[in-house]
Amino acid sequence: MIEDLELRKLFKAESTEHLARLDDGLLHLEKTAPTKRCWKKCFREAHSMKGAARMLGLSRIESAAHGLKAF
Repeated sequence: MIEDLELRKLFKAESTEHLARLDDGLLHLEKTAPTKRCWKKCFREAHSMKGAARMLGLSRIESAAHGLKAF
């Protein structure tokens, strides 16, 4: 748990944005022919989330985001 309330709010807002863009990208991949560009965008969102989680010591979120990158 992030003790600092301001950091917690910032992480929540940032993660919500990353997850929304990742969701959009995955839906796009599902509906159309997969492109390298779209895959890269999805991986970039997962990578950004992983980095933020690691910086804040949120190992479970970091591991989940890392798993998305590996997929």
